[in-house]
Amino acid sequence: MSVYKRGKGTHWHYYFRVRGVRYRGSIPEARTKQKAEQAESKIKQEIFEKRFELEQKGTDLLSDFLDDVYLPWSKVNKKSWRDDVYMVPMLKAHFEGKALRDISVQLVERFKTNRMNTPTKKGTARQPATVNRELNLLSSAFSLAVTKLNSILAAKLIFSRSIIFATDICYPKKNRDSWPNSAGHAPTLDQP
Repeated sequence: MSVYKRGKGTHWHYYFRVRGVRYRGSIPEARTKQKAEQAESKIKQEIFEKRFELEQKGTDLLSDFLDDVYLPWSKVNKKSWRDDVYMVPMLKAHFEGKALRDISVQLVERFKTNRMNTPTKKGTARQPATVNRELNLLSSAFSLAVTKLNSILAAKLIFSRSIIFATDICYPKKNRDSWPNSAGHAPTLDQP
């Protein structure tokens, strides 16, 4: 077991790696080494269970999913399927080799900033609406992953990404006061 005390400290700490990912932390509740080892084994068990669940769901590559599932669905169900066919190669190039479960919020943020900072074919600045359309395509691909693949991970990603999309591109921070309230009405001066 990899539990230890730092210097003359009173807290037990744990440190271990699982597939190259480092896990470390303190166990302030443990008073003896035996209790610290029990707590560490529980932490390891939780990590292994979570890891096993993640490996079973969302292991398909995004590029394969877009080609095999999303584009055929788009051609049947959307009027704008030609736009999807045009934008999918760009998404595949950016997220090359990434599985559905590997696409994190940070990767989407990096994609968004890269797309905003790259000029268009004509050399002009890219419009935020263009990047928003590309992000919507990515969001609808994850929505389809939820329905077709029944992926719990994709459901969590959709929720977190939809909030980021709405807050960063559609509504700049200075305009967030004009968001509709829970009743669907824009706030007025007399509402808190």
